[in-house]
Amino acid sequence: AEVLIENFAAVPYAFFARNIIFAKDGKDAEAKIENMDLATTVVVETSENSKIPILDPNLTLKIRERNGEKFSVDIKSDHIVKNSFFVWNENFSDDWQATMRGEKIPIQRTNMSSMGLYLPPLLPGETMRIDFLFWDPVILLGQIITGVTIFLIICLLGFDFFRRRGILR
Repeated sequence: AEVLIENFAAVPYAFFARNIIFAKDGKDAEAKIENMDLATTVVVETSENSKIPILDPNLTLKIRERNGEKFSVDIKSDHIVKNSFFVWNENFSDDWQATMRGEKIPIQRTNMSSMGLYLPPLLPGETMRIDFLFWDPVILLGQIITGVTIFLIICLLGFDFFRRRGILR
């Protein structure tokens, strides 16, 4: 049997960035990512002219839920936080949606393949929940087709059952 080893000390599953480097596209990001500390610095792909904010990585992170389709965290601070950037080392996809305080927030492509997002200001003692949800419309289509197929099979089996008993002719 093969063994998979996760080294979260090298690249943590989720963290707060200390530094941000901006890249205009994937090729630019690839050039910038070669010589940096992936556990503290992130490359954010953006077409906008962004200024580099001063980040505060001194926040507490508690993972509430983690499965294939949902990831939920609580973030807390004991001091006022003006700027912070949260990184989740999960494969970036447009099918992921993030909500915070009931509002949808944009997810940034980070380090070429991960997800990151800017956090709004946080007051001392305040807890902020971020929910990530994976929603692919193809999955819904598959679920509908499966449900209709199961329904039709049950109807056909029921029809055959009642026909053999002489109830239906």
